[in-house]
Amino acid sequence: MNKILPLFFVFVTMIACSQKKQNYYNISVSEFKNSVSENDIILDVRTEEETEQGQINRASSLDFYSPNFENSLSLIQKDKKVYIYCLSGGRSKKAAEQLAQMGQFKVYNIQGGIRDWIEKGYELTPAINKKTSHNLEVSLDSLNNAINQNDLAFISFQTKWCAPCRKMDPVIDELKEQNPHVAFLKVDMDKNKDLANIFEVKSIPTFFIFKNKKESWRATGLQQKDEIQKLLQ
Repeated sequence: MNKILPLFFVFVTMIACSQKKQNYYNISVSEFKNSVSENDIILDVRTEEETEQGQINRASSLDFYSPNFENSLSLIQKDKKVYIYCLSGGRSKKAAEQLAQMGQFKVYNIQGGIRDWIEKGYELTPAINKKTSHNLEVSLDSLNNAINQNDLAFISFQTKWCAPCRKMDPVIDELKEQNPHVAFLKVDMDKNKDLANIFEVKSIPTFFIFKNKKESWRATGLQQKDEIQKLLQ
């Protein structure tokens, strides 16, 4: 009995500590502005109507009330810092909790949200038009045809709400113009979840190069155009 009691108290203490553990960080808009880097992810979890009033530069837009919200959160690159904001901090706090539980590297909830950002006099940028041409449903047959009927195929898995995806769009368009011998195909993850599972895509954007029907390269996140060009020679 004497041996059991100490073990019991150790077990209870471990549970209490784990419950108190904060796995995301609260940060002010000023701290965010001074600490965010080009490689970090900024996530706006307001509705589309709200984002039309303006956003923080480079923000990805993901509506907190969307039925696919949790699934979309799971697609964010796990090794990146993520800063989340909403109107005043309520939704972003809940989103930060969810993302941290998913194992994100570091998650920051921007307290005060866009409201405090505006009060501080910081700049907003216009919301990005999400109706881009690459957001098409793609069948498994069309993917297999692109891979099997071409010596080289470049396939990108993206979404319309992902800011790094939008940043890569013009890069991919330029590569397509410069490499007419390569089959290019863009896949919208939100509309093609089954394909993402088949290709074991865990985060966005994810890019593939298939050479002679076999996967020769795979990468996630922002990529350099020159490096991809070398691989397409």
